Amino acid sequence: MSDYLDNPNGLVIDTMTAEALEFFYYSEIQNNQTVSYEKKYVRGRSEPHQHYTNNGPDTITMNIVLVASMFQGDGGIYEDAYNQWVFFKSLLLPDYLAGSYIGGPHIVRLKMGDLYDEEGIFTEFSSTIKPPYNRQHLPARIECAFAFERVGIPKGFSDMRIIL
Repeated sequence: MSDYLDNPNGLVIDTMTAEALEFFYYSEIQNNQTVSYEKKYVRGRSEPHQHYTNNGPDTITMNIVLVASMFQGDGGIYEDAYNQWVFFKSLLLPDYLAGSYIGGPHIVRLKMGDLYDEEGIFTEFSSTIKPPYNRQHLPARIECAFAFERVGIPKGFSDMRIIL
């Protein structure tokens, strides 16, 4: 168990500020993507030809654990679970430019070992705050669930078939 706690297996990077946060993912990862086809009728053919029209969103949903740092000065950006939680929640919000103009969605990079390394946006975030708490009533552990939607150039058939 200590090897697991010593080696976070996920990383999220704020592409605007380059701030990064390591995290632990501990449960199944769900990846959903939809594709739309339209029936095209071709003269002389008895069945319709399926014609590609568009991709739907490529979404990942998963659970993670945010834990308080056990050691001061360990090189981590955030020393406690509360700051990690606030960091994650802030990534869902748009940026306000020049005080009143609402910018586009907040783009982040999500890395999970060799499994996933993509840019996208967080579309959902929920959390359960778990005891024990420190003297400032900050939690030692927060269990979170989020949805991440990939943005950018859609991947084609040959991109998906790359073998590690």
